[in-house]
Amino acid sequence: MPKCRIVHIAEPCRALLLATAFFLVFSGLAVAGNAERVAQGEAALEREEFAKAYELLMPEAEGGNARAQLLIGLLYQNGHHVARDEDKGAAWLEKSIHSGSPLAKHFLASLYCSQGEYEKGLQLFQSSVEDGNLYDLYEVGVLYYKGQGAERDPCKAYEYFQRSIDSNDFRSAFYIALIYIKKECETVDGKNIVRYLLQASDRDEPQAQYALGLFFEYGCLVKADKVAAMDWYWKSSVNGYELASLRYQKLKGEGVSRLRTSPR
Repeated sequence: MPKCRIVHIAEPCRALLLATAFFLVFSGLAVAGNAERVAQGEAALEREEFAKAYELLMPEAEGGNARAQLLIGLLYQNGHHVARDEDKGAAWLEKSIHSGSPLAKHFLASLYCSQGEYEKGLQLFQSSVEDGNLYDLYEVGVLYYKGQGAERDPCKAYEYFQRSIDSNDFRSAFYIALIYIKKECETVDGKNIVRYLLQASDRDEPQAQYALGLFFEYGCLVKADKVAAMDWYWKSSVNGYELASLRYQKLKGEGVSRLRTSPR
C-alpha cells in the first residue's frame, strides 16, 4: 500500500454559523399550543415569507411552543423580517431548550462558537450528543481538533469523528484523513480512510473530494494518478472548495489533463 508523502494539506476554514438552515428544524419536536399554526409558520419559512412566519410563530413561541421558540430564535439570529439581534436570538433558543427542544442546543452552540465562546459551545454540543443528536458528533470533533473550548486533542477528536462516520455522517472523513496524514494520533487506522472519503464524496462533500485529489496526486494509500487527482480537484472546486481549484490549476499548468489519452 503506498505511503503518504503529502507535505501540505490545509485544514478547511469553517465558521460555525447558523445561516438559514431552517430545514434542520423540520423534524420531531414536542409541540404545545396550536400545531396547525406552527405548521403554517414553518411553511411560510420554507417559502421565505418571513413576515408571515413571524406573525404566525410569535404567539405560539410566547405560549411556550418549543418549535416556534426555536424558529423565532433563528429569525432574530439571521435578521429575517426583524433586526438581526444575536442576544434576542440566544434568549429564544434558551427558551426552546427549556421547553424541551434538544435541537435548539445545536443552534445555540453554533451561535456561541461564532461569537468565540467555544467553551460554552462545546458544552452544548456535547449535551446535544447526549440527547441523541448524532449530527453534533462532528461539531465536537472539530472543536477538540482545533483546541477550541478545550485543550487540543487530535485523538479525542478522532474518537468523535469515528463515531460520526459510524452514524453515517461522512463530513468527518476529511478530518480523519487529516489526522492520519499528519500522524497526530497512533490509533487512526488508514485502511478505511479512502472508503470513507469515497462515501463522503458520493454525498458531494467538497473537502473529501479535495482530500482524494491529494491522495491521488501524491500516492497516499492509493496508486499515484494525477489524472484522477485532477478529476477529484475539479469535482471539489465545482462544489465550491477554493483550495481544490488552486490545485487543479497547478496540475493544469504542469500539462496534466482530466481527459486520458491512453488506456490506464
